[in-house]
Amino acid sequence: MATLNLTIPTVSLNYAGAGTGPSSTRYVSDYTDQRMTWFKGVDNLMDITIIGSDRRPVSLLHREVTMTMWNRETGGVIFRRRAISTSPENGQARLTVFARDLMMLGQGLYTIAATFVDDRGLETALTWNRARVAAFDVEVKDAPVPTTRSTYEITNYTYVAENLGSVWASSGFDGPTYYRKETSLFSVAVYASNWTGTLIVQGTLDNSINSSTLWANLKPQTDTTAVLTYNGFTGIDPWNYYAGVRWLRVVRHTDALNAGTLDKVQIRV
Repeated sequence: MATLNLTIPTVSLNYAGAGTGPSSTRYVSDYTDQRMTWFKGVDNLMDITIIGSDRRPVSLLHREVTMTMWNRETGGVIFRRRAISTSPENGQARLTVFARDLMMLGQGLYTIAATFVDDRGLETALTWNRARVAAFDVEVKDAPVPTTRSTYEITNYTYVAENLGSVWASSGFDGPTYYRKETSLFSVAVYASNWTGTLIVQGTLDNSINSSTLWANLKPQTDTTAVLTYNGFTGIDPWNYYAGVRWLRVVRHTDALNAGTLDKVQIRV
């Protein structure tokens, strides 16, 4: 028989001013005595209590607690997010760290800090322990379950007559929702040699696809248009997409003046 542990760390953050909550809760610990561990591939939670210098909780009514996580080696910010109040009169809140926040991080130690914005708009630091340390370590570990997917390689396109016109399209393949992924992120890489034309990544929420399926054009995360345009392009062009769709496909249009080849399109869900 195995014993499984629910891993939601609980932390107490210290505010320099006096508390406002009932005295019956003044015995909350004034320090965090554990290293927090978060896992990649799943959402992670952290329960927070804000206490004043008199050991009483600080009301979060009309106030905010902001959490910032960064790479301790490079200083790059990973996220800056408001903790959501769960019992504001008792100074309690919860931070949600989504799977997509940690997806690109390596295993190791990172740093997290908290600030408090009062009802006057004044932002001050919250401390984590008796030494009044303003930042705390969080350890990121690999996912508890495998999340690796096969890479789809697209080289063949079929001329398809559809309700909205005929297109050269790849076959459909499983999108993020098929795998019940915690994030809708997927990556696309275009491999071409002196190729001129356009590509569109499309998706649908339909459970099954056929010739009457309506496909939506998907925009890359860092672009304002769904149409990827190439003019004599040679190389590899990578893109990230967020789309919670059941099926994906790629639509290709080769320019009449094209003198090169579209070698392949790879998609990693």
